[in-house]
Amino acid sequence: MGDVARRGSVERLRATFREHGLAGLGYRVLDALQLYRRLVIVEIPLAPSPPRPLADASRVGVRRLERTDDDLRRYAELRPDQPPAEVRARLDAGVECFLALHGGVLASSLWAVRRHAHIHYLGCDLDVGPEAGYAFDAFTAAAHRGLDLNSWCSELMRRSMAAAGCRRLFGLQLPENRSAMTLSPRRAHAFLGVAHVLGPGPLRRVILAPARAGALPPDFVLRPCRHIAMNGNRWHSF
Repeated sequence: MGDVARRGSVERLRATFREHGLAGLGYRVLDALQLYRRLVIVEIPLAPSPPRPLADASRVGVRRLERTDDDLRRYAELRPDQPPAEVRARLDAGVECFLALHGGVLASSLWAVRRHAHIHYLGCDLDVGPEAGYAFDAFTAAAHRGLDLNSWCSELMRRSMAAAGCRRLFGLQLPENRSAMTLSPRRAHAFLGVAHVLGPGPLRRVILAPARAGALPPDFVLRPCRHIAMNGNRWHSF
């Protein structure tokens, strides 16, 4: 590791300690060693929730990502961190991407899938049941943040998932992502519990800790993928 990278790592650890204390630092170390990871389980309401009004709302448009060269190129400009092959694989697998454009520029995105998902960060497969969906990887370009554009993606996503027969919609979030848990009451996510994944590689095991009895339905199943290491965050942008 070079001096610059080493100094950056040390500073991130110091920032974690300042913000989250010794426990937060311990979690960060265990995460880096791929020995323990955790995500908060939330339920996202499917009920209509119009986005916050904008003075220039006429400049905002929403639609799905299409598997065309032009759409994939524009998405790659928004998310250069995601390999094009992975984006195509998601679309081929039936995962949908919902987009918000501002002034014709692709500015925000949100992904969702029905029934099944693979969570690379945890090295696990997730089943949510035949009448449920899973939303993930919300992102807004830095130049367009503060406009609540992702709520426009979310509104289209909710309508689409409900029309496809979904009655419940779940999400997973890092515990440190406090902003996602403090949305306005009309769009607030319901806290359902915490998913804990412990152990290295093929020895991983999952512990689901519901927030209360019955908070997680029987169809909500998270299980380790024995052939995939817990070494990536490619399906999420927390």
